[in-house]
Amino acid sequence: MILNNIEIVEDRTCAQACRSVEQAMEKCPNGIYAEIKYDGERVQVHKKGTEFKYFSRSLKPVMPHKVSHFKDYIPSAFPHGSDLILDSEILLIDTNTSLPLPFGTLGKHKKGEIQDANVCLFVFDCIHYNGVNLLDRPIKERRKILEKNMVVVKNHVVLSEMKEIHKPEELRKMIQSVIKQGLEGLVLKDINSIYEPGKRHWLKVKKDYLQDGAMADSADLVVLGAFYGTGKKVVLLILFKGEKFFGVSFINQK
Repeated sequence: MILNNIEIVEDRTCAQACRSVEQAMEKCPNGIYAEIKYDGERVQVHKKGTEFKYFSRSLKPVMPHKVSHFKDYIPSAFPHGSDLILDSEILLIDTNTSLPLPFGTLGKHKKGEIQDANVCLFVFDCIHYNGVNLLDRPIKERRKILEKNMVVVKNHVVLSEMKEIHKPEELRKMIQSVIKQGLEGLVLKDINSIYEPGKRHWLKVKKDYLQDGAMADSADLVVLGAFYGTGKKVVLLILFKGEKFFGVSFINQK
């Protein structure tokens, strides 16, 4: 069941790869909202009164252990929001530094392997608020509504980090900063763009997209083995360091 009587179509891919600053400026002629690309899990939050529903990008219910606690914090984050739909990302964050932890730590946290950490909701869009459908409103207006009506609940519900950009050099500096910090990348949106599920009107910037992949890291890896009957993750790559082998990545079967 989807609350709020709004049909949100399946949205598997909403951003296309951006290969250069020039491409971004051409794609977003009105100005750019450049957001940190969080390496977490996409979650769409539906709230109707005291009832909550959480959906993945493909509109499948999110596992309760990842999101059930948000019902204790979202009412504080949106004290006047009785009826809303939020687009967000969930990540595990270090409660001492408030910084995101690497992707894949959500599962370890469930098992109790990681201490001093919380699953945090990073909110980047509001597409329905108190009976008003915001799908056709430009993102600059949706963002204002979000910022006006949201109260940050530290380490639990926070706003995504975003900067408004109008000059190529500003974007170039932000990309360099993100790469230097070791973050995943940026998501770029024209400030006048509306919310169109299924449309690839956003851009995503990663280090390995730029300069035809010239900025990507490389590594010499060895195929350790393969797994049968465990989904699409079929080959484990390992790195040899000193006298030990370390598993570093899976190759996904397309």
